[in-house]
Amino acid sequence: MSSANQPLSDPAEATPATAHGLRLSLLPVERFDEYAVVARLGSGGMAEVILGLSQGPQGFRKLVAIKRLHAHCEEDPELVRMFLHEASLAALLQHGNIVQTHKVGCANGRHFIAMEYLEGQTLARAIPREGEGLH
Repeated sequence: MSSANQPLSDPAEATPATAHGLRLSLLPVERFDEYAVVARLGSGGMAEVILGLSQGPQGFRKLVAIKRLHAHCEEDPELVRMFLHEASLAALLQHGNIVQTHKVGCANGRHFIAMEYLEGQTLARAIPREGEGLH
């Protein structure tokens, strides 16, 4: 998590802007499209996933997961095509066990998919490694 995050002293203070018991900075270090970047969640060969905060009137705040194509991948039209194809397919899927796609776009020269953010553990943590028992 970002060093701007601070633990909450009272869990009862939790709101969408204080997910996971952390107070999210309202002064973002970085903005991406309409989102304040809260933390970097992970990275792969083609893209990174960041935690974004969407803000609106009347104190509206919502966390989203943003999958953002790596800058060097933007130079390859085939990788961009594959990324946008993935976004198109993801937008077609609607099921309670599949995160929903909220927005697909391009900001600052970077293609992205903004998705529903779900709290939980990674698949790597959920699946036991060879020789380990179930948790």
